Amino acid sequence: QVRARAETAPPITIALRSPLPASTTKGGSRAVGMSSGDLAVQCAKLHEWLLARRVIPEDYSRLLTAVESKVQQAVDEQVADEAAKKLISQHKEAVTYFAARDIYEAIAKSPEGQAKTFLGSHTNPAAAKWKAVLDAYRRRHLGWASEARVLVQNTSYEIPALKKHVAACERQISECMQRQSELTRAETNAKARYEALLKELNIDGFDPRRELQAFAAAELPKVYAEIEELLQSSGSGLAEYFEAFARHAAGTSKEDAGDSDSLVPLWRALASEGKSARIEDVEQRVPALKALRESAAKAAASEAAAPAALGSAAVTAEPSPSADEGAGEIDWGGNSGG
Repeated sequence: QVRARAETAPPITIALRSPLPASTTKGGSRAVGMSSGDLAVQCAKLHEWLLARRVIPEDYSRLLTAVESKVQQAVDEQVADEAAKKLISQHKEAVTYFAARDIYEAIAKSPEGQAKTFLGSHTNPAAAKWKAVLDAYRRRHLGWASEARVLVQNTSYEIPALKKHVAACERQISECMQRQSELTRAETNAKARYEALLKELNIDGFDPRRELQAFAAAELPKVYAEIEELLQSSGSGLAEYFEAFARHAAGTSKEDAGDSDSLVPLWRALASEGKSARIEDVEQRVPALKALRESAAKAAASEAAAPAALGSAAVTAEPSPSADEGAGEIDWGGNSGG
């Protein structure tokens, strides 16, 4: 399946150097098709190239399956060396020839791996099993087949996927940088508006709520004084103009309009007496206002007394035990003697 999918990938030519020592015949000549130095091979057809030169056996897939079973046995073996543990955890999912070589060399350098028998075999089980894995890869050049499979997988799928991921990350970085610049401009504009607002409100901005309250407490009396002064100086004239407008809008004459004090009475009271004006003074000018205020007070008192009256009525409405006892009898209006 990997070989069929790799044929659809764009051709990639690689320079390959043999990771395994070249086998020799009895006469000392190298194996058929093998040569020293770099080899220029099309990556997608690497297995076919190796098979055509009889470097790897035809049934290399079946042989690699057997090697993978040995790899699983070696992975399950406990290892004391920390460097070997790190390598095993790093390559646990796919142990290739180079990974097996690095793991074995790390174990062989440890004190446990250096212990050997008289015949030269390892006494440590982990070292012996990883040595068996390495020998299986080296036998019949299965290491070539293993690394060729990884190389085809990487060049056909892993590297293009990583390129797409890198392009997506770069695009995301560009978008994030653009968004950051926009937020920076918005932050600068917000700070400028905030400073202008603080200057307009004449506050420092350390505690805006308290400073605004203090500013209002200091400035509102001045505003009230200006309004009072304005009303006292021009309030009567403004009231007369409003009275004339009201008569014109109603279509009545001055004689038919009646008492002019009924129009804007609070305005007239403030104009005549200033801040010392009281609601009683306004009521004297407009008697209907006093009656209206009294009716509103009575309505508020009745609304407040309504919940209490409902509570007392609920208490008195509870039946007494004597009433319950005679509830099933009919009173015909007579007595026992009648």
